[in-house]
Amino acid sequence: MYEPQVGDIIALTNVRPKCIDDLNRPPRFYLIAYVDKANDIEEFPDDLQFKILSSKPINYGEPDMHKSKRETLFAVYLMNLTTNLRVWKALKSEGNTNIINKVLQPKSYDGDSCSVCFSKEKCNAGISAIWPTICSQNLNESQEAAVLNCISLTQCHHQNSVKLIWGPPGTGKTKTMSLTLFALFQLKCRTLTCAPTNIAVLEVAARLRRLVNQSLEYGRYGLGDIVLFGNKKQMKIDNNDDLRDIFLDHRVKILIKCLVPLSGWKHLLESMIHLLDDPEEQYSLYLEKRAEKQKQNAQKNEEDNRKHNGDEDYPLT
Repeated sequence: MYEPQVGDIIALTNVRPKCIDDLNRPPRFYLIAYVDKANDIEEFPDDLQFKILSSKPINYGEPDMHKSKRETLFAVYLMNLTTNLRVWKALKSEGNTNIINKVLQPKSYDGDSCSVCFSKEKCNAGISAIWPTICSQNLNESQEAAVLNCISLTQCHHQNSVKLIWGPPGTGKTKTMSLTLFALFQLKCRTLTCAPTNIAVLEVAARLRRLVNQSLEYGRYGLGDIVLFGNKKQMKIDNNDDLRDIFLDHRVKILIKCLVPLSGWKHLLESMIHLLDDPEEQYSLYLEKRAEKQKQNAQKNEEDNRKHNGDEDYPLT
């Protein structure tokens, strides 16, 4: 069953189409609508409500005295505009248009390189420690050149550069991207990676997660600098333990448990500090709490025995 999501483009029709061509067969009609708001199915499973914006006013038809219900309309999912809207929002933003201007002006007079930052000595000094790991991934010459070029761009602060890595399917673009991200991760360079589909995002994240995991010395310690975010349900994060460790929503839940006032890290650390500063006082408090607990248990046992003896005095007949 179709579950509306915010950003969906749907077709409203009075018949249930078997294929897309059924929408255009006369005398059938349909309206294009956009899902503007929708409640959470997991939070409200029995209350499915959503708000739509239609291309035209929706006409349910005149009420019929012989019918108790109005005409039924079917919603047919066509596509989702969330990614397109995010792209448009980023493009029309006036916060930083330098990169966009660079793309729209390919014949810029800035040149392809910066003589101050793109020296071989500086580049080699930055990647000498991680280059053996990158070479062990069996990259070809073009892939190595792409990784080196991307790393070199991070050393320049004098101009905004845009580089395109392209190739037919199966030429290792995803592999090159994941190794580039791994190199930037090792260089402590903050990087944002975006993709038009969840599959592409998950593939790059999974490859980067494996590369980083192989380089860690203490298990999962060190993954805090990698964050994956998106639609949990569509990404199927619950079915992937490795990606769940770096998923933003999962980390929020873990941190909430760690920061609870009475049982979180802060409370436990403060308790340990008090114990080390004044162990005698803490031990005395422990003895008092234990004695109080023993007293409560004794009172409870006495009440249970009294109740049990009372039942024996008045047995059921």
